[in-house]
Amino acid sequence: MTKYVKIIHEDLNAGGGSERLTITMMEALTEMGFNIDLETITLPDWNRIKKWYGKFSLKIDQIKKMNLSNIFGLSEYTNKDWLNVASEEEQYSLIINAHGDILPYYNPNNHGKLQGKIITYCHYPLTPKLVNNGMYKKFLLKILQNSKFGYGLNFYFREKKLLSNVLKTYDLMMKNTIIVTNSEFSKQAIENCYGNVVLSVLSPPVDVDIFRKFALTNQSRENIIIVLSRYSPDKKIESAIRIAKVLQQVYKNYKMIIIGNIIKDNYDYYRYLQSLISLSKLNDHVKLYLNVPLNNLLQLMATSKILLHPTVEEPFGISIAEGMSAGLVPVVPFKGGNTEFVPKQFHYKTEEEAVKIIINAMDISYNNRLKISTITDIFSINNFKNNLKILIQDLIEKEITISSHQIKKNKESNII
Repeated sequence: MTKYVKIIHEDLNAGGGSERLTITMMEALTEMGFNIDLETITLPDWNRIKKWYGKFSLKIDQIKKMNLSNIFGLSEYTNKDWLNVASEEEQYSLIINAHGDILPYYNPNNHGKLQGKIITYCHYPLTPKLVNNGMYKKFLLKILQNSKFGYGLNFYFREKKLLSNVLKTYDLMMKNTIIVTNSEFSKQAIENCYGNVVLSVLSPPVDVDIFRKFALTNQSRENIIIVLSRYSPDKKIESAIRIAKVLQQVYKNYKMIIIGNIIKDNYDYYRYLQSLISLSKLNDHVKLYLNVPLNNLLQLMATSKILLHPTVEEPFGISIAEGMSAGLVPVVPFKGGNTEFVPKQFHYKTEEEAVKIIINAMDISYNNRLKISTITDIFSINNFKNNLKILIQDLIEKEITISSHQIKKNKESNII
């Protein structure tokens, strides 16, 4: 019997950690014999994606442009339409929302019919915070712009109602689907908001082998600090530039390379970082690199010593684990999911602390870099796939429900 699964992700072209996770997830499902339908708001540019992530093998039957009108309460999309969607979704053995941090997806018409068969991978429960601080409007406008309904006046006349519906749908999703997350840090944040709802912590996949094989063999490295992050305001890359300014005052012999993918909406942020570098008189020390292909990234990692992460309270930090795999010394903020695997001696609270750690880390031996690299073995792609397959098989065969009692029972059974 053919098995079908639906994968939901807003935009695989963003080039970040959640996109890497989604692609690896689809690879695992392909290996399990599933037929995959992908629903997305922005259609994927596969040539671009392969440049960033290298080769991958997956089989997708259909790529559908997502219609999220039920979330926003647009009257053009009736309840009858959503009953039809519910009927279509009954063909699936599983539905996975791989972008459950900011993309609410829940159809009340499926309640009961697909209960225990809808997984939400929530990297961090961002939606309530972003709605409350006004930042969610940008994401919402992007969705509406890419939908058949457009945006503009349609949004501005109905903004309050639309955002209210987002919160309601997000709440339904978090309480009525199987929640999986990336770290104990994120698990605690989710359960602070929604109670004991997380079924499992499933750490994201890291291509440990390719980073280690290519980069770690090089014992001759330069005093180069890499910052590896999407160019997005929420990543706080300006913090790395401020650290570079403090470092420049006491340690002249270094370079900082900030490497990241970018989407059209974030070019204003990129230009702001350029101006900050110039105003800080760091043009000789700090360089910005855009949309670097994987092979070029590996070459840069092979000649560098430090991986600096600027984002406080990062839910996990795939780029940190990638850098460690390549033998880079991680220098990370004291709070976030990455503190669960980065040794404590490399955590910083202030810019001055970060500078001290960086200077000391410049002289770390090759053997100690090898030890740092082995920490990331637990995040290998094979481990991720195996753990995901166990979880999915359990859901399909045992038909786990999402009552708190059942979740607790399965936690004790060590599904992952």
